[in-house]
Amino acid sequence: MVEGEDGAKVTQFLDAAGNRLLRDGYVYSRLEDNEADGWRTLSEKLYPYHWNLLAIGDRESLQKNPAAHLEQFRRQLYSPLGGALASALQSDPAGLYRSYLESAIPLEAKTPGDTSVGEQAIEFAAYLASPQQRAFGGTNDLYATYLSLKAEAEQAGLQLHATGVPLYSAFGVHSGKSEISTIGTASFVLIILLLIVVLRSLPQLF
Repeated sequence: MVEGEDGAKVTQFLDAAGNRLLRDGYVYSRLEDNEADGWRTLSEKLYPYHWNLLAIGDRESLQKNPAAHLEQFRRQLYSPLGGALASALQSDPAGLYRSYLESAIPLEAKTPGDTSVGEQAIEFAAYLASPQQRAFGGTNDLYATYLSLKAEAEQAGLQLHATGVPLYSAFGVHSGKSEISTIGTASFVLIILLLIVVLRSLPQLF
């Protein structure tokens, strides 16, 4: 999630951050793009049966007054927002299949996008982590990338927030390596000091 006063700058930074995550292989798809692909595939598989698929509202409307239903569709078709309907006229002349698919898509309380709080513009996006990033040790550089993006956002006068299991895992790997390095260095120094105290001779130490 990116937050700032300039909406255009917020959008630009969010897109750039997402492209960097995609390019570096940390994620493989934006969540809404992946879901859109899934619905597109489902639409293609169901299309051979589309004459038998009707939304409940369309079925009731056609049973009560089919002429009125088709007239309403024609008004939508010639409205300023009818471009999408017109492009599918050949495959879906009455818009019934499109209506069926739209009725099947579950409504979500909140989908990734943009919003605003006071004078602050806020945009957020959800990404699907790459399979290799889900494995232990696969997120070695993700936390460093997150810190880098966070610093870049601050330099641009923005705020970057992120969450998710891969990021927590990356932080665990990062902190674990730091702790292991610290403990290893301290242990090595202490062993050398103990040997010096016990042997009291550098040749013997070597």
